[in-house]
Amino acid sequence: MSHDDGSSMKRDLNRNKLKLALIRLDRLGDLILTLPADEILPASKCDVTWVVPAAFSGLFQLTEPDRSFHPINLADPKQAKAELLNWLKKKQFDAVVFFQGPTWVYSALFKSRIPIRVGVKSRWQSWLCLNAGLRQKRSLSEQHESCYSDELVKHLAEKIGVVPQNRPFNWLRLKRPVGEGSRDRHREMQVSRKYIVVHPGMGGSARNWPASSYIQLIEKLIENGLVVITGTAADERWLEPIRVWLEMQNDSKKTRIYWSVGKVDLLGLAEVLSQAKALVAPSTGVLHLAASMGTPTVGIFSPVRVQAPTRWGARGARVKNLSPQVDCPGHFDCLMEKCSQFDCMSQISVGTVMKEIDEVINLS
Repeated sequence: MSHDDGSSMKRDLNRNKLKLALIRLDRLGDLILTLPADEILPASKCDVTWVVPAAFSGLFQLTEPDRSFHPINLADPKQAKAELLNWLKKKQFDAVVFFQGPTWVYSALFKSRIPIRVGVKSRWQSWLCLNAGLRQKRSLSEQHESCYSDELVKHLAEKIGVVPQNRPFNWLRLKRPVGEGSRDRHREMQVSRKYIVVHPGMGGSARNWPASSYIQLIEKLIENGLVVITGTAADERWLEPIRVWLEMQNDSKKTRIYWSVGKVDLLGLAEVLSQAKALVAPSTGVLHLAASMGTPTVGIFSPVRVQAPTRWGARGARVKNLSPQVDCPGHFDCLMEKCSQFDCMSQISVGTVMKEIDEVINLS
């Protein structure tokens, strides 16, 4: 297996722009935090195409500015790898940045023979298949995920000989869904009043706010209006206690709570979030989606170093990120009962969250 150092890229002088592929094939929130990195590249010199999970295709109907993308269905890794490789060869890119995704992407990049292949040098595959890799100590979580992505794109800019631009915003800007489809989705939800969205669920192993705290928050919120609860089947661990509580409530309370779990797709969810007075959610893609749409957003985060808002906090014009004010000894995971401050997540009071909701709504 030959290995080049990425310094031999020859620009095709018959083309006005360099063709660049930016690949992120993991989670929705991670993608939202990474997408603005392309604004570092001058549009006059760079033609950028994103490679993303097919499940997130709807997101690209909303991004400002518009972005080109190629969706990959990740259900069958072997088929996905073959599709990616064939597409990369066909497009003949000048350079590529691989932010994160399945390990088979490394092989596809190497076989594609793209002249400059940028990414994080960490796994052994990255050392073999990336010829312009960059060492990043992401496990230390010393800066935000979007900053790590920016570093990779600036490294790309250096390799291809363009001057990085200053970004006007440090977050993704998303517009509200438009058209009959979005109106139909909203009518289907039968929600016409202003409401606050509570999204209790999350993926991964990061610590979450207790279900009992979400229930207390919902009880407080319905005193003054409607609450919409969102989620998917993957959030069942967090949703079940709330569902059980809801079934025990009287009709007066039930009429002020709309259970939208599993009833909307990504664009439908974006429509719901765009019209909400505010959103409360843990570290999840829905939090970042709402923040990027300009919806007043309150995020609840674990203090564990690799899970904390320093690394994963929501970014937007109207955002508050909460985390227990403790000196957490956990680096990769919560120490649970071994920690003298366990369970610090319950230290975030409902009153504090209510206060932050009011404050973020009033942010101009």
